[in-house]
Amino acid sequence: MAALTADEMTGLVRFVNKATGWLYVALGALLIAVKETWELVEFNEWPSWLFWALIVLMAAAAALNTTVRMVHTHRLVDQGSGRR
Repeated sequence: MAALTADEMTGLVRFVNKATGWLYVALGALLIAVKETWELVEFNEWPSWLFWALIVLMAAAAALNTTVRMVHTHRLVDQGSGRR
């Protein structure tokens, strides 16, 4: 942190603030998704174990999507910088 210039520190603080705000937005969306999934299970009178299975499935799909996008991003950055 001491090695950063004033402009770099300002940029870092702004980035962290924006990232924190988007984290709150994402957590709110997660809560809405859980509530809506529960209501779907209740409305269709499905067993409660299916609710938990759907939650795990959605979490796995989100984690897989994040992993694939990060790998793709790193490959693009490496290609652009000439590294392999």
